[in-house]
Amino acid sequence: CALGWLRLDGNWVAALQAYKTSSGGLLGGTGVGDVTFALAAPAIVALGFRLYEQRYLLKRNIIPMLGGSAITAVLSVAFTALASKLTRLPSELGLSLVTRFVTLPMAVPIVESVGANLGIAALAVCLQGILGATFGTKLLDMVGVRNTIARGVAMGGTSHALGTASVASSEPKISPPSAVTFLLSGSFMVAFMQVTFIRNFVIALFA
Repeated sequence: CALGWLRLDGNWVAALQAYKTSSGGLLGGTGVGDVTFALAAPAIVALGFRLYEQRYLLKRNIIPMLGGSAITAVLSVAFTALASKLTRLPSELGLSLVTRFVTLPMAVPIVESVGANLGIAALAVCLQGILGATFGTKLLDMVGVRNTIARGVAMGGTSHALGTASVASSEPKISPPSAVTFLLSGSFMVAFMQVTFIRNFVIALFA
């Protein structure tokens, strides 16, 4: 999309139209986005098979995954608020960074509920996912985290879908707990932010 924007003299509308044409055919269109979206469904189905294969492991460890997901949702807000205060970030910018640990579709309603900037939030989510996918397992190795569930919870809780996808081939055993964790963590945060006094408290942290 960015390359298309450059080639089309900065015309974002034309770049997006070229990215996903929705013109029909086997892949739904001829743009790069059409191909990407066409491949998304098989990828989700493949992850579903992996989840089913490890269903007993996931059932036995549902409490650690629930706990890790809830803690991630709370600490992500706390650490972001602290960092924003220390660096004196504007309130809107700080609030826009709160959802960086949450996959983008779940981040959108949170951003809207707190009045943050969706563009900045989307960028933060993408950067967090890329950083987690690139360095997450290396950091876990450095600190000696070997347990499958612990590694999965850490990857899913901090780098959501991108982190989960990054370990699907290199460490397939941790991708199911990672997937469950990033879904639970995002769900917890969305649910928390729908409670008025919690939402107001979070907004006040960045005031």
